[in-house]
Amino acid sequence: MTSASIENYLKAIYQLQENSETVTTTALAQYLAVAPASATNMIKKLARLQLVRHAPYHGVELTRVGEKMALEVLRH
Repeated sequence: MTSASIENYLKAIYQLQENSETVTTTALAQYLAVAPASATNMIKKLARLQLVRHAPYHGVELTRVGEKMALEVLRH
């Protein structure tokens, strides 16, 4: 079971990926109306959970598992 915050980030990354190949921390923070530092901390957490791949200064993308979870959230 995932927290609402994790679900919100996964959903946001999925939606931003549809419009752009690379999802930057800044774009994610703006989309969710959070501080960039908050977005960075959550991205690190999602990476530890293997839900995203993150390369500093190169953006973030969902893994297959992360994408599957994002789609489940979007369907509900």
